[in-house]
Amino acid sequence: MLSKIQNTVISFKLKSPTYTDEITIENHRRWNESGKVISNRTIKKKTRVWLKPELALATQA
Repeated sequence: MLSKIQNTVISFKLKSPTYTDEITIENHRRWNESGKVISNRTIKKKTRVWLKPELALATQA
């Protein structure tokens, strides 16, 4: 009997008026033949994307 591997990926975006955060959470689990978890690893990735200012705001003096 082979060990079982489970990979779960959750991805979402948090938006604000000036930027957007793109967050990805990856969970990797591995079980051995007797059903015990032998590996449980979580990887979190966060990317911030800045929004360009409106042209109307740039032309105000």
